[in-house]
Amino acid sequence: MVRITRTLLRKWGMCWDDEKIALYVPPEGLDSTVVFNWAIPAPEKIWILLRPEVLGEKLLGVIDPITDYVVEKYCVSCGNTIIEEWAKKWLSGEDRSETSAQAVRMIAWDNLGHNATPTWAMRTAINAAQKDAIRAAATARGTDKGSDIEGERQVEIIRQALMRD
Repeated sequence: MVRITRTLLRKWGMCWDDEKIALYVPPEGLDSTVVFNWAIPAPEKIWILLRPEVLGEKLLGVIDPITDYVVEKYCVSCGNTIIEEWAKKWLSGEDRSETSAQAVRMIAWDNLGHNATPTWAMRTAINAAQKDAIRAAATARGTDKGSDIEGERQVEIIRQALMRD
């Protein structure tokens, strides 16, 4: 398990200033599981923890439940048969390939508009097949009326993954 350090947070582009980082992270760094106890919003915890450096081989096991939620919510019944068919194959496990995700992402962009939230959610869910986990997690939170609940659900998915041997 990676240690979270001030340098690592800066390298990742953390939006906190050095003073705030120092409030949470001692000079020697800390175990990544400590982040779960911080009194910060779920999106910030997710931003820190949802990384290959933190989760290693467990990353895909975390991305899938987050992404599947967005695919199910915004793609399965979106009104575009190509996207709906892709979503069904994605959710069944029949086709979770990056190639098909890229193709359907372009269809979502070209045929469904550029600014609508459901369209953005679809494209972002599809991006997750390309390992864009943070964006997929943010979309899953930001497009749901229960975004705080969804954020906490995602934090719990990450916590369970980190606690498994």
